[in-house]
Amino acid sequence: MAEQKKNKTESVYVAFVLAILVGAVYSGMYVSANLSGGGDKGFFTGICVFIAGVVSLIVFSVFFSNTLLKNKLIVSLVGLVIFAWPTLYVINRLVIPYYTLKSFLIHIEEYTSFHDLKKTEGPYIRGKIIPIDKKTNQIDGILFELPDELRPMHSQDVKTVVWLEWELSKIGNYGGRGSASIWHCWITVIDKTKPVMLEERKLFTGEGPPVSSAHGNSQSGTKPIDKIVDYLKALPRK
Repeated sequence: MAEQKKNKTESVYVAFVLAILVGAVYSGMYVSANLSGGGDKGFFTGICVFIAGVVSLIVFSVFFSNTLLKNKLIVSLVGLVIFAWPTLYVINRLVIPYYTLKSFLIHIEEYTSFHDLKKTEGPYIRGKIIPIDKKTNQIDGILFELPDELRPMHSQDVKTVVWLEWELSKIGNYGGRGSASIWHCWITVIDKTKPVMLEERKLFTGEGPPVSSAHGNSQSGTKPIDKIVDYLKALPRK
């Protein structure tokens, strides 16, 4: 009976730890989804989920340490190993990018209010790039896909602005039900220091949608993010 109770407790502990791990990953994904718009609400919701998970794991581990492992040190080490990756993920992909974005958001009008730009020979890249989603006039999440040599850490690093105009176009249906769609993106490259237009509405097209869809649900292909990043990386520097 005692052995069965111990096994049950261990199973509950493992299930709880796995649930917290999933919660940590969820918090990361949730925050990432809100970063491009500078969403404070989304950021703090995700972080609260993560912190609640860490605190719950510590409390749960201490509470059950005598019945599970008889050794609080081992429990602490297990908890550390389990949360090492999510913690690094949150710091690298969420906390640092969030505060990086904060420094750019106060300059958002500066990046979006160019008028009557003259077209010059180019294109090229000067300094580092800030990408702007022109539909929302907010920083585009493609910022975090740029390599280090193109991704700014401070607003003074920004010498080139890239406007992105995203459009999801329907190209068919799945059995007369859900739509099959493909992503298009037009980019405009601007030398912020002059300012002049270096590239005007260059088109990039994403991969096509899946050929079939379960239950006829709507599907779309992937955004042409890699194509855009590769193009920007290949441009000459000034």
